[in-house]
Amino acid sequence: MPRERVHDRRAGTRFEIVGRLPGTVETVGVLRVKNIAEGGALVEAPWPLPANSQLSARLGLSSGTFNVQVEVCHVTAAPHASAADRYSIGFHFLELDGRIRTLIEELPGRRSSDAIDG
Repeated sequence: MPRERVHDRRAGTRFEIVGRLPGTVETVGVLRVKNIAEGGALVEAPWPLPANSQLSARLGLSSGTFNVQVEVCHVTAAPHASAADRYSIGFHFLELDGRIRTLIEELPGRRSSDAIDG
């Protein structure tokens, strides 16, 4: 069965880009929190993030979901042999709201029951 040809986008006006064109890419994924404290979190992700990059994230706690700004401090390949495509990523919280800081301080155990959407 022949496949119908979708409208050819090359037929319309195109603009040549000379040099670099700044842009933004957004992706959403749930990252497993390995540990968390008032200053930041250690998460596990299926992809590496650029060190020193600043990102917007949503921190999901049992008391709700909160928007936070984070900086990627370090990225290392996870030490598990069966998880070769996993990375441990250290986040530093930037300008963390006092209410969120208090909720993090009160977390029992501060372990992987919480999640960060990055």
